[in-house]
Amino acid sequence: SIYGSSAGSVIGAYMVSRQFVMDVYVDILPSTKGDFVCLKRLWKSICMDVLHSTLSRGGATSETSRSTRASPPPGLNTSFILDQVMHPERGVRPLDLQAFLKNNHDQPLYVASTYAENGRPVAHCFSSPAFTSVQGPEGRDPAVLACLQASMNVPGAAGPPVRIRNPTNQTTTRSYFDAFCCEPLPYRSAVAHGATHWNVLCTGPDGKHPMPKPSLYESGIEP
Repeated sequence: SIYGSSAGSVIGAYMVSRQFVMDVYVDILPSTKGDFVCLKRLWKSICMDVLHSTLSRGGATSETSRSTRASPPPGLNTSFILDQVMHPERGVRPLDLQAFLKNNHDQPLYVASTYAENGRPVAHCFSSPAFTSVQGPEGRDPAVLACLQASMNVPGAAGPPVRIRNPTNQTTTRSYFDAFCCEPLPYRSAVAHGATHWNVLCTGPDGKHPMPKPSLYESGIEP
C-alpha cells in the first residue's frame, strides 16, 4: 500500500499509475511564474482568512462572509497542480486515470488529510471507492483530484478548507485541510490499518525534521 501526505499524495498517485514524472517538481512548478505560488497573493489570502474568521465569530451574515471569500486564486494555488498539471484531459502531465484505478486494486493508495472535530485535528485517509464517488468542491472531476486537493490544502495559504460530501451518505460533509496538520508522515494510519512494516520516503533532505519547533505560521496562522 502507498500512503501519501500533502504533496506526497500527488507523488503517490503517480506511483500507483506507474508514471515517473520527475519534472513536475523540478521543472514545471518552478517555471509557472506565480501561477502556482505568489507571495503577494499569499499574504492577501492569509489576511482574507483572518477577516473571514473574525466576521464568522462575530455573527456576520452569510452574504458578508461570501463577499470576503470572493478573491483571486490563493497564494498557494493547488488547483493549478490539479487542473493544469494532473488533469487527465487537459494537464501537461495528465494522470493516467485508467491505469491508476486498475493498479489501485493491487496496490491501494491512501490519501491522508485532516479535519477538525471539537476543536482538535483528526486524521483521515481517502481510499477506494472515494476516488470515484466523493463530491468535492465545484464538482471537481475526477473525484480522486478532490481527495488530493483535500490532502494538500495548506491552512491560510491555499484558501478555505475543502468541503467533501460522500453521495452515499448525505450527512457526512466535512471540511478538510492539509495532512501535515495531523500526519506529515502518515505511518500511524498505516499501522492502524494493520501494516507491520513501512518505508518512509521523504521529499526533504537528510536531517530535516517533519515537526520542527513551531514557526510564526504554525503558532499564529495555522490554528
